[in-house]
Amino acid sequence: MHWNSLFIMSDSQTVIKNMESYVSTIPEGPLLMYDNLTDRTVLERVGGHVNVPADEKRGIQDHFLASFSLAYKISDHAIGTMSSNVFRVLVQLLGAERKMVQTERVGPLATSLDTPEGWAG
Repeated sequence: MHWNSLFIMSDSQTVIKNMESYVSTIPEGPLLMYDNLTDRTVLERVGGHVNVPADEKRGIQDHFLASFSLAYKISDHAIGTMSSNVFRVLVQLLGAERKMVQTERVGPLATSLDTPEGWAG
């Protein structure tokens, strides 16, 4: 089953809110899907992952893993940066799921937003 949708993963609540605003301006635009149960503001408030209090970190990590599992199962294509370890793993999982490999910056599995000079494919 396919529908016009955009599944977004970010550790920034600001990015999520900006995407909500942007997508709402597109007539008949995609359905924006994301984990709306996670409080990402803590990551911005405390200055990154390493500073998140342990009691809050567990919930964030659990939700991230659930979202990540869903993303690679339902995504047709991924857009991100290869400088992100998470994005690189997602592309590898998409390839394993479809039994294909992508060696270029733009391909059937993903589009990397890295500059061509920064692509290490």
